[in-house]
Amino acid sequence: MGKSVFVSYSHQQADWVRNTLCPVLNAWGADVLIDALRFQAGVAMYEQMDAIQDRAEIHLLVLSPDYLASAPCLHEMKRAVAADPSFSKGCVLPVVREACTLPPEIKSPNPLYVKLVDDSNGDQWDLVTEKFGANIGVSAAEWLRARRAVRDAMLDGRSVNLVVQGSPDRKGLLAQLRADLGQLAIVDLESGATVGRQSLITEILRALGSTVVARKSPDDLRDLHLGVMEAPGPVRLAFRHFDVLRSRANNYKEDFFSALKFLVEERQLVLFIESRAPYTTLLPATNSLSMIQMKTVELRGRAT
Repeated sequence: MGKSVFVSYSHQQADWVRNTLCPVLNAWGADVLIDALRFQAGVAMYEQMDAIQDRAEIHLLVLSPDYLASAPCLHEMKRAVAADPSFSKGCVLPVVREACTLPPEIKSPNPLYVKLVDDSNGDQWDLVTEKFGANIGVSAAEWLRARRAVRDAMLDGRSVNLVVQGSPDRKGLLAQLRADLGQLAIVDLESGATVGRQSLITEILRALGSTVVARKSPDDLRDLHLGVMEAPGPVRLAFRHFDVLRSRANNYKEDFFSALKFLVEERQLVLFIESRAPYTTLLPATNSLSMIQMKTVELRGRAT
């Protein structure tokens, strides 16, 4: 586990903290301590706040007018500053989310603070993520942009091709997308268990929560159809490392891709395809899957 960070924030900023800031901190390996995750019913609030805050190596203060008008927030801020009044240890990180007048406890030492009123500001996000030392091969602003584009499209029922450049940590992004979407079945095509069509369909069914072992062709396509149609809720299926299809498409045969296309067009199935090249370039031009409407999202890793 990485460094522990206590996030002090006004509940007017709760949505941004929980859905933007905390996912970034988690992706960069931080152990995030916030009230929504750590507080227990029936225990005095200030006692819990202090106990959780005392566990932190870094105190991240999300500053706004609402924060500076909140007695609990000021309590947390004063305790954080007391741990490093001169801001020389680097354990207190002020983050201005909304324009506000810095309080004397922060203004007087004049620390380097982060200004995150705009989530697309990569330089300011770097000041946050550098605290945690993890190198996941992508900027936080780019990670957030790709995550939002994929999440919003899939929640809208649209399939997505994530085209990856460089060497960003894709696994962490996929884990966050699964949390965002609530349901995402993941199949890694680099696994030896997916080399043949029958075994691939069995892996798809397992990812969907089924214990069915696909039968031999052509009955395996019926198993796939029933597995998708009978799965509860929205059916979202992710294929990792889709680039292996360059050498494996013939293993699966055209009727497999035709079956996937049918399930997508019937709105029963939403696909997420992760690849290094646009997925249509990995399949024959006449392949059924190449003909479906799919949103392309790029994930651009940092230059090395």
